[in-house]
Amino acid sequence: MKHVALLLLAAFSLLVACSSGVSDSLRQFGEPCGITEDCASKLCVNIGGGNGVCTNACVDDAACPTGPNWACVEPGEISSWVCGCVGTGSEICGDGLDNDCNGSVDDCRMCAGETVPDNDPGHCGKCGNACRATETCIAGECGCGPKMATVCGGDCADLTSSAEHCGECDKACEPGQICSSSACECPASARTLCPDVGCVDTASDRENCGGCASPCRGEQQCEGGECTCPEAGATACDGDCVDTAANISHCGACNNDCGAGQSCEDGVCVCTNAAATNCGSVCVDLNTDTDNCGRCRTTCPGGQVCQGGICSCNSASDTACGNECVDTDSDPLHCGGCRNTCKQGESCSSGSCTCGAGRGWCNPPGECVDLGDVSNCGACGNSCRSGEVCSAGACGCANSSEQWCSGMDDCVPLNTTQNCGGCGNTCQNGEVCLSGSCRCASLSEQWCATANTCVDTQGDRSHCGACGNVCRSGEVCLAGSCRCPNGGDEWCAATNDCVDVSSNESHCGRCDRQCPGTTTCTSGECECPPPTSGTELRLTSNSGEDRHPRLAFNGTHVGLTYRSDGILHFALLNPDGTRAAAVDRQLSDPTDQGSHQEIVWTGSEFGIWYAFSVPFVGCEQRFLRLDPTGAPNAPPVTVATLNPLFSCPSGKLTWSDAYQGYAAAYWAGAAAFHRLGADATSPEPPVQVAVGNIGSVGFAVDALGGWGLVYFESNEHRLALFDATGSQTVPHTVLNDPGRWGSQTELHDDGVEWLSSWVTGQDLIFNRGTMANGNFTLVSRTGMDSRHHMRVAGDGTLTFAWRHRPAGMSGNSFEMQRFNASAGASSVLDPLSAPVSIVSGTLPTTERDGTSVVITPTGLLAAWTDERFGQRELFVRAFDFGACP
Repeated sequence: MKHVALLLLAAFSLLVACSSGVSDSLRQFGEPCGITEDCASKLCVNIGGGNGVCTNACVDDAACPTGPNWACVEPGEISSWVCGCVGTGSEICGDGLDNDCNGSVDDCRMCAGETVPDNDPGHCGKCGNACRATETCIAGECGCGPKMATVCGGDCADLTSSAEHCGECDKACEPGQICSSSACECPASARTLCPDVGCVDTASDRENCGGCASPCRGEQQCEGGECTCPEAGATACDGDCVDTAANISHCGACNNDCGAGQSCEDGVCVCTNAAATNCGSVCVDLNTDTDNCGRCRTTCPGGQVCQGGICSCNSASDTACGNECVDTDSDPLHCGGCRNTCKQGESCSSGSCTCGAGRGWCNPPGECVDLGDVSNCGACGNSCRSGEVCSAGACGCANSSEQWCSGMDDCVPLNTTQNCGGCGNTCQNGEVCLSGSCRCASLSEQWCATANTCVDTQGDRSHCGACGNVCRSGEVCLAGSCRCPNGGDEWCAATNDCVDVSSNESHCGRCDRQCPGTTTCTSGECECPPPTSGTELRLTSNSGEDRHPRLAFNGTHVGLTYRSDGILHFALLNPDGTRAAAVDRQLSDPTDQGSHQEIVWTGSEFGIWYAFSVPFVGCEQRFLRLDPTGAPNAPPVTVATLNPLFSCPSGKLTWSDAYQGYAAAYWAGAAAFHRLGADATSPEPPVQVAVGNIGSVGFAVDALGGWGLVYFESNEHRLALFDATGSQTVPHTVLNDPGRWGSQTELHDDGVEWLSSWVTGQDLIFNRGTMANGNFTLVSRTGMDSRHHMRVAGDGTLTFAWRHRPAGMSGNSFEMQRFNASAGASSVLDPLSAPVSIVSGTLPTTERDGTSVVITPTGLLAAWTDERFGQRELFVRAFDFGACP
């Protein structure tokens, strides 16, 4: 106990005095109070602010609430010891304690899971109320602080120093200026304000040297407000700083340009070559310069050159004729010698007068003529025939595709249908002349004698692919092949026409395939209309976990077995899922813990095979017989007790009319086959089929009483066969394609063949017969579960139901689809309808055994469990197939 009331909010300075009246109802410990009569304990402790709280008298801490800030204390002013709050410091948010003993628990501000102060600008006054960047939080409201007291455009501003709001809102300083004491001014380093420039230092700024808009030129720099050359002795010429003592463009003074071959030395232009002579502003060699030959301004005449200071002809082959140098080998005025002139039309070549290439001097007409002329072709007076031209000194047709034909006394083109490749070579009707050969105009065409013209064998129905190949009625010719015009059509002899086999009920998928009954042809498959879905019925609503429903039809009603918290129950239903019996029967002792069960109808009674796990004993495989209403015909029979090391799955049960008894198959570290007789009181010894990690079996009987057992071992889906006496006839045959191993097996007999199914990967696989017969993928879905059921109807149809988890969903979906089973030896099944959803949505991911279906006279009844109401419960839904097929 505490002898002093430490850190109590009001130090328990006093108890609220008894005063007028008694409250309507007494308040309990920890509830607020105003006077002592409010409290059942008659003790009301003052916690400040005129508020109080009911407390209890105590003798030690054990009489007070458990917690670090509760104790039995003596306030001081009174002699009673009472339960009070002992402060542990400032309030700690989220611990559920009144740490500061002010009567309020966790009375601090929490935003997004964190403690925030009252003046937090991100949560000003309330969580999420954020102030602007320039605002502060004052007394729970966003506002401007003392230094930024003015609001400009929604932002807080300091008018004494803000360059955007200097002295008043929206009064912005010029670029480079600063705001000082509410006035814009340039800084000390750049005191002059230049328009459109800003603050500059005119003592050093090259663009504003000595004043605004006064730039220095070239390489000049601004020093002390004046433009100067940076190097000593340099002179400013046209803005450039140059050395006039050596600059050839400014030699001795600005713009004094030295001539070619000169250099500037000590401000004077001089010749760089010691052998050159300065003629005016140009340095020349008097021995070779044609404008200054021997002396300045002495120019050599016509084509002569200066050699050794004397004008002479440049080439040894030239001859000086008068004041000019001529080549007597080519000059027509001096051909072969000075003043030897060639005749009209002639030219001088190698010192001789000639008419030139392709020409000759003819008399008449007494001049050079073109020997390529049709009247002088290759020689004077050689005339070409009518229509010919002269080319390279020879007469011929002007166009290479033409030829002179004597019968036409003219040049004619050899690319016409009358003269194709030669004179008089005529093409056949419909042909054209191409490259001198008669042919059809298009590469897809061919000349056909029967048509006496060119035809398009790629698209002509009468000559499709070859001359005379006629397409059948309804067909078109495409790419040289006769075919139906639509890709999905097929030519059928019965109709002598193209038929859309994707939708024709008389030719569905292929010619002459008639859809049976009321089925329609959809995408080449005979399909029934979707079954009519009945109302989903919720059968159970209890606190137990309902699991593993199994169904069997007795000709009138459906028997349903299920587990509720491990206890086996039986419900009698109508084919539409409604209850035929109001109360479900409990078939097992509550102390037994069952797992799975199977139910069959023999024609007179229900047979149930189920498993129970018995502690320290093992897994008991039990057999029970019920009458058509679900009442037991006899007590349960324990047929086998399995090793407790193994899990406790149930097996498969079936009835044989030929045997007039039951048989079961199950897994107990091996696949076992067990004939039980009519009541299982004297079962035969089990036959062990295989040893290994199997875990799943399928079991059925054929029309002759033979037994079939399917199981998985070594990644193989195997079938073992037994005759009617139970003797094994085939040890096993492998049903799956290589690599297509799987889980959960189903086996049925349709009166002709064994039908088996299993799940491998994401696919639901079907196989017909006693060997792998082209395993057929019935369903390929992402998230396919191993749980599925195959049911054989008497009308030659198969119904499959399966559970899967659609992509993106957290739970399971339950679907079914019907198939036509009359496919002969092939495993391929024709769908009678598209998949139908039995139940969709989000079945719980923990659901593992909650699906079952049974064939009824009108269609199908499905049962499942799901946890949509929190507890796993049982649901059913009926489907009416109608008269299809």
